Amino acid sequence: MGNGAKVGIGTGIGCLSYIVAFVLFLSVISALSFAGTAAYFVIFGLPVLIGIGLLFSPRSRGIGVGMLIVSAAAWLIVIGPCIGLISG
Repeated sequence: MGNGAKVGIGTGIGCLSYIVAFVLFLSVISALSFAGTAAYFVIFGLPVLIGIGLLFSPRSRGIGVGMLIVSAAAWLIVIGPCIGLISG
């Protein structure tokens, strides 16, 4: 499989992981209000950590890059402003 296909697969996995993280966030939002802002970073930071972990193996590097591309876009467009509005 080519490197472009791996990046595409990683992008799809990254999108699905943020959808799952958002559903998890909605299901535990009342408990997170007691935990503070750091809990938001834990939930939405897991896909980033998984993507970084995939960069170490040459076989899964393309998938990790795709996940990190989606993670960067999600943090810039959605998560960063939302956390700023929630905690402000």
